[in-house]
Amino acid sequence: MSIKVLEFENDDCANVNGTHYISTITTTYDQLVEIFGKPTYTDADPYEKVNAEWIIEAKVIEDDAEDEDDWFYKNFTIYNWKTGYIPTGEYEWHVGGHDYEAHEIASAIFENHINNSKG
Repeated sequence: MSIKVLEFENDDCANVNGTHYISTITTTYDQLVEIFGKPTYTDADPYEKVNAEWIIEAKVIEDDAEDEDDWFYKNFTIYNWKTGYIPTGEYEWHVGGHDYEAHEIASAIFENHINNSKG
């Protein structure tokens, strides 16, 4: 299934219960902040499993949808895993979601951002 992202926001109220690791996206902390804003959650404790996490709610529609009102929300997370610190350089950030669409949506947002940055 091909999905088009209509809009997204960093939302600490989005329901991500039951999400789990789906894939990774290699990028930097600064690029994540540029795209999604400051992390939804941070913890400097080196013994925590997650030190920075973005909770994203995306409004999406299937590319082949016949009705523009057939959009739906998909929530996903982007987070570090067991590094003991918030990675600032290039890092394989984890993408969490309920299914593989989480990866497709996160990738579409990154690709769109990169394409728009190139002018």
